[in-house]
Amino acid sequence: IFFRYMAPPVSLQEECLSLWHGYAFRSRSKEAQFWGQWQTHLVHACQLWCCCHLVIDGLFPLSQLGEVADVGLGFEFYKTFGPSLTLALTTLFMSFVPWCRRHILIVISVAVALMMFMAASLMHRHTRLWNNHAMQKDLCFVVEDIADNAKAMAQLQAFLLERTSFANLWRALCLRMLPGALLICFVGFHPYTLVVSLFAAVATFIILTLSPHIPLQVSFVGLASVVAVMACVLLCGSFWTRMKRQSFLLERSFEEALEGAVRASRQADSILNHTLKNTMADAASDIELFLEDGVVGEGHLRRAAASLWRGMRSCLNRQAYLHLVAGKYSVSLLSTNLAKFARELTTGRNVQVRVPDQAVCIDERLCHLILDNALSNAFKHGHCDNPDVQLAIELSQAATATSPDTMLLTATVTNVAHPARPTITPEFVTQVLEGEAPSSPTASAISDRIGLQHSFMAAKTAGAALSLTQTDGTVAFVMRLEAAASAAAPRESLAIEAAAAGFPPGLAIYCIDDSEAARRLLRHNLLAHAQTDRVRVFGENEGEVAEFTQAVLQHGDIAILDQHLEYGGDANILGSDIVADLQAQGYRGLVCMRSGNTADEDVALYQAAGAQCVFGKEVSMKRMIARMKVAYNEHCRRHATLVIEDIDSARSSGVEP
Repeated sequence: IFFRYMAPPVSLQEECLSLWHGYAFRSRSKEAQFWGQWQTHLVHACQLWCCCHLVIDGLFPLSQLGEVADVGLGFEFYKTFGPSLTLALTTLFMSFVPWCRRHILIVISVAVALMMFMAASLMHRHTRLWNNHAMQKDLCFVVEDIADNAKAMAQLQAFLLERTSFANLWRALCLRMLPGALLICFVGFHPYTLVVSLFAAVATFIILTLSPHIPLQVSFVGLASVVAVMACVLLCGSFWTRMKRQSFLLERSFEEALEGAVRASRQADSILNHTLKNTMADAASDIELFLEDGVVGEGHLRRAAASLWRGMRSCLNRQAYLHLVAGKYSVSLLSTNLAKFARELTTGRNVQVRVPDQAVCIDERLCHLILDNALSNAFKHGHCDNPDVQLAIELSQAATATSPDTMLLTATVTNVAHPARPTITPEFVTQVLEGEAPSSPTASAISDRIGLQHSFMAAKTAGAALSLTQTDGTVAFVMRLEAAASAAAPRESLAIEAAAAGFPPGLAIYCIDDSEAARRLLRHNLLAHAQTDRVRVFGENEGEVAEFTQAVLQHGDIAILDQHLEYGGDANILGSDIVADLQAQGYRGLVCMRSGNTADEDVALYQAAGAQCVFGKEVSMKRMIARMKVAYNEHCRRHATLVIEDIDSARSSGVEP
């Protein structure tokens, strides 16, 4: 039921053959997997069917022991059940043999067909036996009285044959044919079950028709009964088969989707691991140099901070990477200033940059992934002493452009090759992309060469062309991408100044975060850049959550919350729950979420709770405060409009506001 109503629809017509092929899957692997799963159920059903016949053919003769023994028919009566008992025992034994279990469908088909044949034979033999039993015991005095009357004797025998044959017919249908029919129905529609059904009808009719002890009308009734039963079996079996195979396809689609999600998650994590591995190594190296050089090496500390910010931006892009490797990434073209883009990309790195101060429409995340991997590989695999890494971006008219605004963006990352490493050739690049590149004794111990693979994956999604070549001692990584020209984006500094100019002074800003470092950072930057001295931070312990809520409701203009407030044990509080509580108590100030989790579903959760702004922890404090100022002014204008509308509505209703 779950698979039928919760899973996406699947088409049996596309996946399966026709009814006459038993709805077999077109894919041999799927068919083998289906029967591999269904085989155990068939074996258990076959064993249950054998046990039923052992009970029926073993107990039924015992129930008739007294009646048949009185007229000397005991042995002849009992031996009629020998073949069916032997068949049931043999089939039960075969169900435990590995080869027979693998071909259980054939075993079931042959066993049921033979049992149907034996059931028809028992009708023939038992009709004669029970007719003789009635003549010798139940109607012995009647037989003596009419022994001299041939017509009366013939009429009595005809009457007894009809009655006993009908009784044996219904007994055979209920006790012997019905269990086999149910087993065939459980197996489902298959060419084998179709043959068994036809064989049962034909064999029953032939045996009953040729039997001298069964009237012709009983033979036709038996044929009609068997045909009706088998027709119902085939009809129900076809529906059952369709349902089984559809459920299998739905279950398989769920498994494939789950495996694809897990595989995509692992690959996305490998991208993140590859990026973080490089950024953390760079940051650790700069911090170590700073500790050795002291104040003189302050530049090392700044580069370490830049590396850490770059790593946090990579964490933010993980969801995009997940969609990328899953093949579900939707390209988002946004106006991007190339100079600003290159500055963020190379901050903390010793890179010579030649980039025009022009805006184009590109997918910034994909381009960031491609060029960040290129720069990381240039430093990691380039010359150990002087890699001389350079980044150049050029814009030219695209040769195949359909619009005059379409430009050809060419981004080139060059570095001096490592003298001890093999020359990069097209064959080597192909081997790297296929994961078959030979390892080199001088290769980095932490390099798994997935950066280049991820770059080509992102380029394919973005519609870009990549090349990696080496000429003499220079390695060149080139990305070519058609991009539409865009109006120049305002400089970030101007945006910050514009936002700062309209920020009201003296606002009460309250923050809550379980990290002491985050609390210090928030307090320092808000006091320095938010034009207010009314800044309070909370979150040192669980008790300060209630103090924060009360302070915000009484005096707060802006509330800044972390999503996950963890204090050990079960004392874990969600910022979104606090936001919902504030909104329920009528708080009308600006609510901002500052969290490390800013995926689409996380942002939707925060906004549903009532937050107006969402900032990732990878966003610098200056940029966060600038955006918060713009959001606060917009929030005040919207709130003032709502208040005016409420006053006008009250006056129109005749109520003094």
